[in-house]
Amino acid sequence: MAVIPKIDEFAFVLLGGLLFIFILMVVWSTPIEPPPVIEPKTVSLVIRQGSSDSFDIEFDGTVSAVNLTAHGEISGWVTFNKQDFNINEKGSVGVTVEVPDNEDEGFYNGRIEVHSAGGKSYVSVNIEVLEQTGEVVSKPVFLGDFIVSYSEGAEVLDSKSTTTVSKSYFSERALTLTGIMTEDRLTIVTDAYVQLDVEDTNMAGNLIVKVNGETVYKDVTAIGTLTIPVDKDLLETSNTVEIKAGSPGWRFWMSTMYKLRSSFEISYMGIFSESFNFDLNAVQIANFKDLGLNYRVQNYNLPLPELMIKVNGQLAFWERPPLVLGDHTFTEDVFGNDIILNEGNNTISFNFEREASYSVADAILTVNYYA
Repeated sequence: MAVIPKIDEFAFVLLGGLLFIFILMVVWSTPIEPPPVIEPKTVSLVIRQGSSDSFDIEFDGTVSAVNLTAHGEISGWVTFNKQDFNINEKGSVGVTVEVPDNEDEGFYNGRIEVHSAGGKSYVSVNIEVLEQTGEVVSKPVFLGDFIVSYSEGAEVLDSKSTTTVSKSYFSERALTLTGIMTEDRLTIVTDAYVQLDVEDTNMAGNLIVKVNGETVYKDVTAIGTLTIPVDKDLLETSNTVEIKAGSPGWRFWMSTMYKLRSSFEISYMGIFSESFNFDLNAVQIANFKDLGLNYRVQNYNLPLPELMIKVNGQLAFWERPPLVLGDHTFTEDVFGNDIILNEGNNTISFNFEREASYSVADAILTVNYYA
């Protein structure tokens, strides 16, 4: 009779444990998503000393926790427009390479590592640095004379102390207020009103108020304070307010009487900002050096708050402006980002955010670029 070999139960347990460890190693080593699929794989740029160039890295597929780093000879030249982000199906990130002014001519190599939750990929970057020998060319943009201001407040255009207006069948006594405004002030009026303090009246007839010939109030009025709103559309640079008493009606023997104090007032709020457009072509943008801004100051009110100068929406200047001559050079915004210019239309704007008035003359914006 054949002898049946005895099975070693410990061997089975050991084999099962090894199999379990193998399965865990496979599961743990399998990424939750594939490495990022990117284009291009290789980038070659020719950049002059002190200049920059940009390109995009395109992603194809869903990736998470994306982070980019630059390595090699170019590591200190590279910046990215975003970090630590996710991409759903497709997306891109902007890469800017800026060569320092004092960098030697020659060829430089490096790579950009694109890390994600699923792994990493690489972009090889080759840069040829050329000497910046081009002549600087200037394109002037004449901005001329303009005013930047911010106004907010209230103003009494005219007022009268206690006066009596009356009306009978045989006589009439009326009151006139006059309100003069500049064209600029007229455009920023938010409210206007006639304020009346009726101190005494016999209430025999109506109290009538007209603004520039239009009746804005007509009613029998008791003693007290009356605020009469005036439609902004009725206002002009020169305004007349007529305050009169109405006829006593069938009581022909009476005279309608109102004894009152009066004022014609406005509220206003407005920003007089200035914006100018200028066009650039592809060559001027690719070889851009800086923007220069020069002007004379004609008039201002103190204390001046910070003046905001924006180029294509980027805040390039945010300081108290000079009081005699303005001389500014812009290459970056106030946060250290490069000024971004567009092929075609670009805009420079000026404004205050608090009460101020600043008059500028002979303003010139100069676009400087390398030939």
